[in-house]
Amino acid sequence: AYFRALYLRLVHIESLEAAGQREKACAALEKGRAEVLANAEKIEDPLFRRHYVEEAIEPRRILELANAWLVGG
Repeated sequence: AYFRALYLRLVHIESLEAAGQREKACAALEKGRAEVLANAEKIEDPLFRRHYVEEAIEPRRILELANAWLVGG
């Protein structure tokens, strides 16, 4: 269930973008990025935290999109 929420958030973001609603996609992306970063802060083990943000599919993709689409990435 933990990653399901991020998966659904990612589908929502990418669906908005595909529908030409970039502003709404970016607003959803800001929330998604905040969620990923908040989750990462809770992971005490640096190796697990790194895996979460760099290798887990949904968190990594959300951060990639944030870096590409949002001012200040």
